[in-house]
Amino acid sequence: MSGFVTGISISPLAPFDLYVRTDTGGVYRFDRPDNDWIYLFEKFPTNARAEGVESLAVDPTNPNIVYAAFWKQNTNDGNVWSYIGEVWRSTDKGVNWTPTGLQTSNVKIEPNGEFRAETGERLAVDPNKPENIWFGSRNDGVWVKRGSAAWEQVTGLPAPSTLFWGGLTRTDKPGFTWVLHDKSSGTSGVETPVMYVGAYGSGVWRRPTVGGAWTNISNTTAGNIQMEPLRAAIAANGDLYCVFGERNQFGSRGNLQRYRDGAWTNVTPSGAGALSGIAVHPDGNQILVSGNTKIWKSNNQGANWTRCDADLRFPQNVSAPGYMTTSLANNLVVSIAFDPANANNAWFTNGFGVARSFNSNLAVPTWSWEMLGLEQFVGVMTRPVPTPLNNFYFYTAVMDKLGFKQTSLDAPAAKNIAATGIPVPTGTPTWIVPAGTTTFPAPLDSTTGCSSIDVAWTNPQQAAFVGYHQVEDWIPMYGKTNDHGQTWQAFGSVPTRLNTTTQLTERGRAGQIAVDRRGTDRMVWVPRNFSPYYTTDGGNTWSVCKMAGTGADVFSSWANNINARVCSGILEADKRINGRFYYLESTWEGLLYVSNDAGATWTRTSRGQFPTYRIKVTIAPNPFADNDVWFSFAKDTEQLDSKTNKLWRSTDGGQTVSIVTSVDSAEFVAIGVGEGTIPYYVYIFGRVGGAAQDALYRSVDLGQNWQRISDPALTRINGMVHLAADPRIANLLYISASGRATMYAMAPGTTLPTPAP
Repeated sequence: MSGFVTGISISPLAPFDLYVRTDTGGVYRFDRPDNDWIYLFEKFPTNARAEGVESLAVDPTNPNIVYAAFWKQNTNDGNVWSYIGEVWRSTDKGVNWTPTGLQTSNVKIEPNGEFRAETGERLAVDPNKPENIWFGSRNDGVWVKRGSAAWEQVTGLPAPSTLFWGGLTRTDKPGFTWVLHDKSSGTSGVETPVMYVGAYGSGVWRRPTVGGAWTNISNTTAGNIQMEPLRAAIAANGDLYCVFGERNQFGSRGNLQRYRDGAWTNVTPSGAGALSGIAVHPDGNQILVSGNTKIWKSNNQGANWTRCDADLRFPQNVSAPGYMTTSLANNLVVSIAFDPANANNAWFTNGFGVARSFNSNLAVPTWSWEMLGLEQFVGVMTRPVPTPLNNFYFYTAVMDKLGFKQTSLDAPAAKNIAATGIPVPTGTPTWIVPAGTTTFPAPLDSTTGCSSIDVAWTNPQQAAFVGYHQVEDWIPMYGKTNDHGQTWQAFGSVPTRLNTTTQLTERGRAGQIAVDRRGTDRMVWVPRNFSPYYTTDGGNTWSVCKMAGTGADVFSSWANNINARVCSGILEADKRINGRFYYLESTWEGLLYVSNDAGATWTRTSRGQFPTYRIKVTIAPNPFADNDVWFSFAKDTEQLDSKTNKLWRSTDGGQTVSIVTSVDSAEFVAIGVGEGTIPYYVYIFGRVGGAAQDALYRSVDLGQNWQRISDPALTRINGMVHLAADPRIANLLYISASGRATMYAMAPGTTLPTPAP
C-alpha cells in the first residue's frame, strides 16, 4: 500500500456500500462480508488513465449508482499530456462505468495534484433530484448536469481566474473544493434550493433558491482570516460545518465553524492545529473532525470535544504491511465518516490507508486498519530472479517506497529495499535528514522512487537499482546487493557531467540500469538527461559510453529525459552473452544500439524501423536462446485505444529486426520457461487475429501461433507498465501497473514455489 486514500463515500441505503478514492489507484468498494476491498476499474483499457480519482459521490436514493471524476483518455491520438477530466457513472456499484460528457468542456482535474488530500468532495448528487449532478473543478468553475441535458457551467460564482494559486510548487490550483446540498431545504423530486460551495481564495458561497443569486457568506471576523474552506458536511437539520485551513498546502493552522440561521459559530476543538476531515452523525449531534494526526469527537454539536484517536501508529491487525513506518501510519488523517450500517462504527483515511472503529461511541475509540486488497503503489517493473525454486523470490520496483524483495506471491514484503552509504548531497533539505548528516539512513523515511532494477543472470545473488527522491528529484538513490537482496550498499560514485547552461556539475539519478549477466562489477546506467555510462569496477568509477569508430558519446534517450518519474525500458543486458547490452534511443529515428564490450563502445544496428517517441518500451533478450531478442512498444497515454504497435524480433543479436506478422499489436512482451520439450514460452499483452481489445497471449512455437490466456471482458489490466515471465515456473507472469503495484497471473494447476528465507 502506498499513496493517499483521499476520500470516502458511503451509501446511506442498505447494504451501505462504502467506496474510497485514491490519488493514483482508482476506486475501491469495501466487501463487508469478507472484510476486503474490491478494485473497480478492471474494465478500463491499460492506457485509459483510469488511475487517480479527483472526487467520488454516491446516489443517496439508489444504492447501485456511484459517480467518480477522473481523467479521460484523449480522442485526438496526440502526444500532448493533458489533464482533461470526465465524470463517470456506474449503475452496478462500480463494475462498469459510462462517461457523462464533461470531457467535451475541457475541464481540468488532477487527482494526484497538490491539495488532493485535504480538500473535500467536488462531486455532489442532488439528494432530492438525483439525476442532477454537480462538480466543482480546480481551474474551470462549477458545473452542473441536469438529467439528460449536457453539462453547463454555473454562473454567479467567482471567476476561476480570480482564485488563489497555492501549494508547494504553486502549479496546482485548489479551486472549488467542495459542493453540498441542504436536503432539508427541499422536497423529493424537485431540485434542492439551498446549496453551498467552497472556493479556495474566495470563501464559502450559498445559493438560497433554485436560480437564486450566489452570495459569499464567509465570516472573516471569527478567526478564519487568511483561512480557506477545505471540507464540509451538512447535518440533517441544515447546519453547515466547514473546516477551514490556512492558505498553504498542509498548513499548521485551521478551525471548524458551524453556519446556522445566517450566522457562523467557531466550534474548533481546543488545541487543534490543522484540520481536514469532518463528519456529522445522522442524529445531528455527534461530530467527528480530524487533524493532521488527531481525531476529536463531540456529542453536542461542537460545544464540547473529546480527543479520541488513541495511538494510530501501531497497526492492530495483519492487513497493515510491515514495511510501513510508524511515523507514517497516523500521518495526515484527511477524511472521516460515520458508518450508517452501525451507529457505533466510523472510518477514516490518510496517506497510509483506511482504518475503522467499531466503538466510535466510546470516549476513546480503538481503530484498526482495513487494507486487505487495497493497493495503490505505482508499479515500475518486476524482476524475477533465476534462483533455485527452494530460494524463490523476485524484485519489484515502485514509487514511494523504492522497491521490495518479494518472497511470496500473496503476502507483502516485511521491508523495502534501502541501500546504506548513499552520501547526502549539499543542499539537501533538513526535513529529509538533519543538518550535518553525511549518509542517508536505510531505510529512508521519505518518498523515494525506483526507476530501474536488474539482476546478474548467472550470478543472481547480485543485483542493482537506481532511483531518486520524489520531492527533491535531483537527489539520486542507488545501490547493489551481493547477498540475494538481504543487504544493499551504495555504489562508490555516480556519473557526473557539466551542465553547460548552469555551469554546475550534475549527478546522475533515476533512469535505467542494466547488470551484466556475470555480476555487478559491469553495469550500464543511463541517468535522466545523461548519455549512457558504464562501469567495470562495481560503480566506483563511471565512463561515458562511446560510439564504435567515431568515439562520439552515445545519445541520451528522449523517453528517459522527460521526467524522473517516467520510467522507460530502453536498456537491457543480454542473459546469455557476456558483455552484451541493448539500448534504444526512441526519438523520431528509433535508434537501436548494441554493445559487446560491457558498454564501452556501441554500434548502431537499426534506424527508422521501430515506432518512434514511445515511452513504454520493452527489450526482452531471450534467457533460453542465443541472439534472440524481442521488442514491444506500448501505446502511450495520449494514444487512442485503437492504435496498434507491432511486435518485433531479432534472431541475430539485434543486428537486424523484423515484424512478427502473427501479431496485430503488442503492448508488452516477456519470455518465460516452457514445459517438457519446449524450452520457453513467449507472452504478449496485445491483440491477435483481429481482436478489438488487448489481452494476454501465449505462444509455444516461437510466435507462430497464439493462445489467449486472459479475458478482456473481466479485466483489461488498467495501468499496466511492465510484463515479466518467470524463468523457473512455467505460466507464471508478473504485471506491474500504475496504482496497482505488482499482480501475478498463473495457469490452473501451477505449483507454487518454496519462499526464500
